Amino acid sequence: MWSIVEDLRVAVRTVRCSPGFAAVAALTLGLGIAANTTVFGWINAVLLNPVPGVTNAHELTALEAVAPNGSRLVSCPHPDFRDFQRSMASASGVVGTHLAFFNIGSGDHPRRVLGQVVSANFFAVLGVKPFLGRMLLPQEDRDDRGAHPVAVISHRLWRTHFGANPRVVGRSARMNGHTYTIVGVAPPEFRGTVGGAALDLWVPLSMVIETGSLNTWAAEDRNARFLDVIIRLKPGATIEQARAEAGTVAARIAAAYPDTHKGVGATLVPMWQAHYGLQSPLRGPLRILMFVCVLALLIACANVANLLMARCISRRREFAIRMALGAGRGRIVRQLMAESLLLGGAGAAVGVLLAQWFGDALYYALPALDSTVRMAVQPLLQTAPDRTVLAFAVLVSVGAAVLAAVIPAITVHSVGVNENLKEGRRSGTQGMRSRRGRTALVVTEVALASMALIGAGLAVRSFHRLSG
Repeated sequence: MWSIVEDLRVAVRTVRCSPGFAAVAALTLGLGIAANTTVFGWINAVLLNPVPGVTNAHELTALEAVAPNGSRLVSCPHPDFRDFQRSMASASGVVGTHLAFFNIGSGDHPRRVLGQVVSANFFAVLGVKPFLGRMLLPQEDRDDRGAHPVAVISHRLWRTHFGANPRVVGRSARMNGHTYTIVGVAPPEFRGTVGGAALDLWVPLSMVIETGSLNTWAAEDRNARFLDVIIRLKPGATIEQARAEAGTVAARIAAAYPDTHKGVGATLVPMWQAHYGLQSPLRGPLRILMFVCVLALLIACANVANLLMARCISRRREFAIRMALGAGRGRIVRQLMAESLLLGGAGAAVGVLLAQWFGDALYYALPALDSTVRMAVQPLLQTAPDRTVLAFAVLVSVGAAVLAAVIPAITVHSVGVNENLKEGRRSGTQGMRSRRGRTALVVTEVALASMALIGAGLAVRSFHRLSG
């Protein structure tokens, strides 16, 4: 332990003696780490954790209808949803949701937000507890139009629109021209079930007409596909078992209603594979972007490795003297690794700071967004580095530092003590090895840059299709 501390102390002193070199190396690594951290933050928000703030998110699956030709119908009619809710033995809960716009307040300038019309078991199945007040109750799950004009608001809306008033519960509010009673405030970490978006309002399914989402009451209409269905698996149940059971239920519905459901099946997928929300359109482009960013980080590592090799060549005499005084080659290599890790740590700090600024970049790749949708996707585009993202940044910085130090460490390991102790002389063999190493790094950088350009072109093409 003392040896590691001593290595780091010497590394700090050595790096401080070359502030220009340290700044260039840290900034180079920082740019690569920032790009990777930014894209990973998007992937974390859209794919790895599309439904934050819920209990045991890994148990949640999306139910999607399958057309006779194999394409996904995604949404489900209200009567079908009730059939699945009653028949899925492998599910501990089945909820239905529908995305809706809400105009809050009266007058000429109401606040417009995105929310969901949901079945009353929505919060209970997701395991979301109220921050204030209560959530929806089982008796509010009646399929009677306009039966329960109540609403749960998000913690963000409570702060920004209602001034964080603790007495907001029980108050009435005008939404889409109708009066609702606010019964609860959701916890700050819960954002709804549309991956990558933060929603602000939830009302019962009985109010779907009042929200303006549907023109006619569809409680018994098998043609109106408007509900996104989420199923929580029972502990011990596998998605394959539930998928087979959903297929059986869908076959039974198709047999009973051939006019509307002939050949229509059903399947279950993990939430990150759902075809609603931002998961579906962004899955491919984000994967390509991550590939490009990894290549960019490798190029940064190669650049820093070149800088370290040049620095090692100028320090050959120093290394030779230390070895002549008894330091082993392993100790010299360890010292070089400590310096590289120190630069990697500085690069990580720069990268995390830059990642906050890079987050807005996705705005320019997505289609034109109105202010309401822009507000909903703000948590995706301006991701605060949570523990997962910070752990990723640390892991990337350590990996980059080690990778950047490998070839310079090999060069140091070949240092000849006697030759380098002679003033003004350099071993031709060692010089040739250094030149070969640096040439190999340059060739690697060119190859990686070519691959990165190809990947960037594919990413631009993917986002262009998304915008179209």
